[in-house]
Formats: sequence, structure tokens, C-alpha cells
Amino acid sequence: MGRCRIRWGALPEGWDTAPQVEEVSLHETDCAGRAFLVEYDDRERAVIRVTPRTAGAHRVEVSTNDRRRPLQLRGHPGSELGDHALAGRRASPTKAYLLPEGTVRHRTSWAWLGTLAAASLFVVLVAVGTWVQTSNVFLTVLMTVFAAAVVHRPFRHSRGNHRYVTDAYEGTFDAYRPASRELADTSRATVDAVKAEYGALFSDVVLRIEQPALFDVEVPATREFTRLMARWDDDRERLTPKERTALAARLRVAFDAARAHAERVGMDHLPPGARPPARRALGALRLARDPHAEAAERREALRRANDILASLMLHYLPRPDEASAMLEGRSPKALPGRIEREE
Repeated sequence: MGRCRIRWGALPEGWDTAPQVEEVSLHETDCAGRAFLVEYDDRERAVIRVTPRTAGAHRVEVSTNDRRRPLQLRGHPGSELGDHALAGRRASPTKAYLLPEGTVRHRTSWAWLGTLAAASLFVVLVAVGTWVQTSNVFLTVLMTVFAAAVVHRPFRHSRGNHRYVTDAYEGTFDAYRPASRELADTSRATVDAVKAEYGALFSDVVLRIEQPALFDVEVPATREFTRLMARWDDDRERLTPKERTALAARLRVAFDAARAHAERVGMDHLPPGARPPARRALGALRLARDPHAEAAERREALRRANDILASLMLHYLPRPDEASAMLEGRSPKALPGRIEREE
């Protein structure tokens, strides 16, 4: 079915509103066969289309309003969208959006043509006027070159007034609007809830010994959870709303899996030789936080528990200073398990 366009009069329903476009990462590598709208730090926009070729290299077409025709580049499979954007313009890309299926209609800017005509007329008048006044060839050429240099800058940019055309809409590059960013708030709330749960568990000195696998990053489930938590802290500002939502959901699932594993294995996660003294430390800590016990008895129980914990030297069990602080109701300064972010 052909594309219907109406040049005059009322537009069909839906044509008066530009479609919202979904933000994607500039680190996107799956670019073949897709079109992207890229914003730059000078507030200009470009449409970048990557066309795969059988020979291996891709054809990258960059359409910008500072060019009347698209810039043709050679791209490599696996290159990031940001690399194509940097090659297409002398500016730094800041955001990118995935465009719906469509084509670029290249149109010359009437304002640019008018500026070009006026500038050309000015140069001609300077040349003719200089020749009439002086009849000096050298001076005429010199003044013509000077006039051309003066008027060159005003019409270097905005040569195009291009459109991006889909089956339902035709509009300038600036007409396409980012989709709602409401998903970011949902993702942040999800991660904050996970951190609150994890922090409460980490602050429970008894649970730290009863379910030590939740705090040992050598355990695959715990390692995956802490890796995603570190990635959220490090990368969330660079991710799109969709990517943040996906990462928050993965983090929630990974935490639930790590917690379920720790509950299942319990103290069997400890080395066999560490289990008996750990159980004695656990009993002493329960006594140390028993409000019905005598103060002297609680202090002695805490001392015994700290001695045992110090002798075990297991990094995922509470340290003596941590055990004392948690029994006093003080929260840890930071959550454990921060590791180098892995890709």
C-alpha cells in the first residue's frame, strides 16, 4: 500500500503529532538495518542509518542540516553508535533515539539559498564596484576574495531542511520527541527497596552467621547480585530508562536468588572446621543481645563471640568491631560486596 501524503489542507488523524522516540545508549552496537536520531552538544540533530553489506563493512549514512546531502561513511560491524556519530560531525554526541522505520527526505533550506544568493550578490557588487572605481585587476581580485571570506561564515551551516518520513508522519529532525522518562522513577524505587532489604539483613549480626552465603561474593548467586548492584551505582546515569528498568529487574531477581540460596545452605556454607566455633559464637551473640540477661553476662558473651569471630578470620562473617556496633544498634557504614564492574 503506497504512502499517502497531503500537501495542503488538514492532515490525516495522527499526522499532526510527531511520534515519541525511545532513547538508546550511544554504546549500542546492534545498529545494522536501523535508523537513529542523535543529539549533539551544540544542540544539532542528525539521522544516522547503518546499512549492512555482504563484504563485511557497513555503509553509514549521516544526514544533518549543516549538509545538503548525507555524508557517506564506512563502518565496521560491532562499532558503537557513538563512534558513527563522532565520525559524522565535529561535535560530541550526547543522546540517541531509535527511530521508527522510515527514510530521510533531503531538502535544501530556502533560508540558506536566500543567504547564499544575497552573499553572492554582495561579492559581485564588490568586484564590479572595485573595478569601476580603480580598473585595477589585482585590487579587484583582492577585494573579491576579501568579500567572499567575509560572507562565507554566515551560510556555512543550515544548508538543509531535511525531513524524516514514516508511514504515519513526516517532520523535521527536531519534531521527534523523546518518550516519557517515568520508567526511571520505577527502577530507582525497585533498587532502593532491594538495598533497604539487603542493608537490614547485613545489619543483623545473628543472620550474618546463620546465612553467610548471602555476604560471600565467591558464591556465584551473591557475586551476580553484587555485580549488578555495583553496575547500577556506576552506570545508571548513562543508561536509558528502558535499560535502567531492565537492570533494576535483573537486580531484584538476582537478590532474591542469592537470598534463597543462602537460606537453603545456611551455616553449611562455612568450612567444616569453622562450623562448631561459629555455632558457639552464634549462641554467645544471642545471649549478648538478650535484654533479659544481666549486663555483665551480656558483655562476657560478646567478648567470647568476638574472640571466636577473630579466630575464624572469614571475610564474610562479622568482624569483632562490627558485631559490637550492630548489637548497639549502629548500622554498617557501607554495604559489602562492592567489586570491580565486569562487562
